[in-house]
Amino acid sequence: MMLAALVARAAARPQVVAPFVRSSKLAECASRVSATSLRNFRSVSVPRVPWAAGLRSALTPGLVFRAGGSLLLMGWASGQGLARSASRCDDQELKEVPRPSLAQKVPQTKQRGGLLRALGTCLAVAGALAAWGVIVGIWAGAITLPFIFATALATSRWTLASGLGALFALPHVVHLPTWSLFRRPVFFGVKRWLGPEGTVRVLDFSQSEGGDSQPEAEPEPGGAAGRKQLLCYHPHGIYSLGLLTVCEEKPELKILSSSFLYHCAPVFRVAISMLFGQKYGSVGRSDLTATMKAGESPLMLVPGGFHEATITCPGHERVFLKSRRGFVKYALRYGYDLVPCYSIGEADLMSNPQGGWGWRFFLNAMSIPAVLPWGFPLLPLLPRRGVELVTGIGPAVKMPLIPNPTDADVKEHHQRYIAAL
Repeated sequence: MMLAALVARAAARPQVVAPFVRSSKLAECASRVSATSLRNFRSVSVPRVPWAAGLRSALTPGLVFRAGGSLLLMGWASGQGLARSASRCDDQELKEVPRPSLAQKVPQTKQRGGLLRALGTCLAVAGALAAWGVIVGIWAGAITLPFIFATALATSRWTLASGLGALFALPHVVHLPTWSLFRRPVFFGVKRWLGPEGTVRVLDFSQSEGGDSQPEAEPEPGGAAGRKQLLCYHPHGIYSLGLLTVCEEKPELKILSSSFLYHCAPVFRVAISMLFGQKYGSVGRSDLTATMKAGESPLMLVPGGFHEATITCPGHERVFLKSRRGFVKYALRYGYDLVPCYSIGEADLMSNPQGGWGWRFFLNAMSIPAVLPWGFPLLPLLPRRGVELVTGIGPAVKMPLIPNPTDADVKEHHQRYIAAL
């Protein structure tokens, strides 16, 4: 009856109907509707379109992950370009633009610059999410894959164990190329994340005089012809981002990490070699001996290791060095000069809880970094922004060649290195 009434009202008001529809037709339609049996109309059920269920079935986790990954990579690639375009729009002189009327209070260049800045911010956030995903993947794979492999062997899951075993053996069987394709984007991304231009700097003092008061310990300028060098980076921090800045200044460096990361963390090894484009080695006894016997130079390591990462605390400059003498022993044995490198601001990039040193150092001895980092508020595994990171490369401390150094020799030259640092 309601339908009949509505049609009758429409027939009584022909001015609201399209010109080609006559009022008589509407009246005829109204009478037909009122004459028909409306009992059937009440019994008709309109089928519901299952669009919600279809949408839920279409949005699978795999599809969301692939689409999100594509958007994040696109954002990281174009975010900085849009931000620079926005800054150029804002820097235009307003005197060249006609005075806006009351209907147009905001200049067009300002509007365009604001839109580009907003879009650049969104894409920068997307790039940060992508970087966060890469960091999480590298560290999670480096730490968890060995334990997953051991669990698979213990539970007789041979398919999983064989796959992980092949992954571990891949870097040892196949020579991983050092790609420089991603080198500049990685360094550029790290610098832009930490802050504007000038926030990340490298000061090279290797050509300066001084560094040791003893006559026989006069530091030799870095890069002297015929001298092999071992660069020692302090402090470790959480990610050792200052080490990356040194690698940018000296691309010929070979980074030496712990044996656990080198042999049992293929994800970390692939990232260093193929993403950062850096030569990579191990500080294990056999590996370091083979590297130094071959005369490879320059080399770079972090003497403090996981212990130095554990004691990292913002606002405090700490190094774990008094009991670390192995690098001095190898430098004396194979005639490598020691080059101290220190980064101011490395400890301020991430927060790390203090205390519980006993069990944390025990985990470090088991090659498990006992750190609980917290950096950027929304993405805690990313470092804080706005931290000035200044890395200094000191003069090389000349070391004599002693094929079989005694403990007294190691202790003496270890103290020289501490004084130079």
